Amino acid sequence: MQNINNKGLSTITSIMIVIVLSMSLAVAFGIIVTTFTKASLSPISCTEWQLTSPFSFDACYNAQTHDVEITLSQKINSPEIDSIDFTLVSQDSEPDIWTCSSQCGDCELLSPGDTKKYYFAIENYSPDSSLALKLGGCTLASQKLQACL
Repeated sequence: MQNINNKGLSTITSIMIVIVLSMSLAVAFGIIVTTFTKASLSPISCTEWQLTSPFSFDACYNAQTHDVEITLSQKINSPEIDSIDFTLVSQDSEPDIWTCSSQCGDCELLSPGDTKKYYFAIENYSPDSSLALKLGGCTLASQKLQACL
């Protein structure tokens, strides 16, 4: 005759509980990893960049040096940026575009919380000129280019 163990769980019940717990932990781990990966890799839309612009800037035209002077500040809690475009638009000519990126040797990008002054030489200044700050093709801000004081 067989001895029946009435005091504990049967072997089959124990194995089933271990399998169910293992599968539950695997699913929970998968959900956590997927959620974290999507949140960290999802690109920020143009609308989000415009609403929470990581930059503030001021620009003017220096008539003595024939430079556009741009003072750019990056907010301290903004994400790392790898490229910024400055576009000078006037009615008389084609737009001038300057790009500052991590791959450019003569233009240093801002770190979060920093302020930097950029100088760009232009040939023809027009009083109706405006300067736009773009990030990945998305225009964050634009302002009329005034003479420096």
